Amino acid sequence: MPGPSLGDVTAVSVRHHVPLVSRAPELFVVDLWDLRPGEVGDADAARMCARLAAYRAWYDELLEDAEVAGRRRRHRLSVHGNIIGASVAASPLVDLLSLHGREVAFWTYRVAEEHAEFEPYYREERPCPPSPLKAMLDHLPWRTPPPDALVDPAGEVLGGAG
Repeated sequence: MPGPSLGDVTAVSVRHHVPLVSRAPELFVVDLWDLRPGEVGDADAARMCARLAAYRAWYDELLEDAEVAGRRRRHRLSVHGNIIGASVAASPLVDLLSLHGREVAFWTYRVAEEHAEFEPYYREERPCPPSPLKAMLDHLPWRTPPPDALVDPAGEVLGGAG
């Protein structure tokens, strides 16, 4: 599928999640897939990040057109990128995105016995420098739930255990 000035992605998939609660918005997850020959690294990651920004801008254009026409959305959209290569070149950018990013995933592949096998790539555990945001955002409020609190997957405190 073409992207603006960024070349084609190999494939685009869309998943639709119907909410369990009737008034909750529906969720659509768009995955961009970029299958690259050989090793992938920083240039591939930067290109995918730019593609994600372009797809979000296209979606923002759809939202604006709908709002101008008087329609409101009853859904949420999430866009993610997947980069697949024979190997992944470790670097500070690739390491950060592979361990802590929610937008770009790295995969390795190999062909064995006439089928392809895919494995997620995560950087090897090793010390890394602290985030430069830590010092800039030291004033952010954080709360610690009580020891007996139930916490949902999004990190929201649901209440005490008993």
